[in-house]
Amino acid sequence: MVNWFFHDLDQDIRRRMAEEFEQNGEASTVFVSPAIDPSRVDDYLEAQRAALLYGSPETLETALLEAGLLPSFRDDRDDADRGVSARDLAGDQYAVYYVRAVAQRAIELGDEIEIYRALGSGPGLDAADARVGQTLDARTLLEDLRDNSVHPDNFSQLPEIRSGLIVRLL
Repeated sequence: MVNWFFHDLDQDIRRRMAEEFEQNGEASTVFVSPAIDPSRVDDYLEAQRAALLYGSPETLETALLEAGLLPSFRDDRDDADRGVSARDLAGDQYAVYYVRAVAQRAIELGDEIEIYRALGSGPGLDAADARVGQTLDARTLLEDLRDNSVHPDNFSQLPEIRSGLIVRLL
């Protein structure tokens, strides 16, 4: 497991994360990876909801693996591949809702937000790391993440969210 560091995570941020998730649920715009067993989507959504309210990316990763929500959908896919898929999906989705919640709070408080690395750096991340310390407009970021919730590859304001860059309040 890889541990993320969420600088502003508190009960208010968790509540906001859950609210953003529920809004997506009501609009049927929660991202569901094609790796999720189609017959278990409701279980996946419940595991994600629980992680946002009470857990972490690591607890979501564990739930994905232990509940068998990521079946081997190709004959050549082994347990290691499934573990990587679970880790990436759990981290990415938790981080997206965290960033949305922080942006929401920043808008409410009139604060700025800046990019920081919440997940260990590694080879090939130098271009992403160049953005660390940059500030973003919270409204524009929140709108981008909401508008592209079903298509995270389309994030334009913070595409590096999937490589461990997220935001914090200044």
